[in-house]
Amino acid sequence: MSRITFVFILLNPPVGFYLPQPPHPAGYISLPLNAPDTCQGRSEGMNTLTIEASATKIWFDKFNMWVNLSDGRQLSIPLEYFPRLLNANPTQRKKYILSGNGTGIHWDELDEDISVSGLLMGKKDLTC
Repeated sequence: MSRITFVFILLNPPVGFYLPQPPHPAGYISLPLNAPDTCQGRSEGMNTLTIEASATKIWFDKFNMWVNLSDGRQLSIPLEYFPRLLNANPTQRKKYILSGNGTGIHWDELDEDISVSGLLMGKKDLTC
């Protein structure tokens, strides 16, 4: 299956909105070419990506957490955004639970909870 990668840049982000620092791939969203329409029109003619999605699968590589979403999107999030996951061993990272029908990801052993909507908005862990 072919994929297209989109990079979204906010030129005038709302106050308090976090923009990822380059060169990390946060914000890269990979869509299958035959993905369902995931945009909603706005009155001024612009489109915005929906943040209402659920995770179906999580996996890790050396630097990133990967999340498959129920609508066909795939996210790559730098592990440095979540220090508990960055410092966890591979076995601990694999012990996650998808909560709320996939709207949240929980690691009991690591005391880490991540919302899928937060990932889509580029939020990172601010507690460490």
